[in-house]
Amino acid sequence: MSATQIQAQEAENANFEAGISAYQANNMPLAFKEFMEAATSGHSDSQYNIGLMYEHGIGVVKDASKAVAWYTKAAEQGNSGAEFNFGNIVRKR
Repeated sequence: MSATQIQAQEAENANFEAGISAYQANNMPLAFKEFMEAATSGHSDSQYNIGLMYEHGIGVVKDASKAVAWYTKAAEQGNSGAEFNFGNIVRKR
């Protein structure tokens, strides 16, 4: 998965869907806002996407520590992409 790809989730979440739409429209501040709203409510794929945005500086300033924190939240819910990215970040440190 490249840095510009965003993961989709089977379970519906209005903020997640709005985040996907904003991302596809290249409105990264809105995408981040919508993903963050869903992420803070426990939506694992939004947590993954927030981690991805922090890891690669997509719409936000790069911050590996914040990326790790969000990947951890998603990984604890069984999100395999978050588990993989978490491992890669930790390995690079």
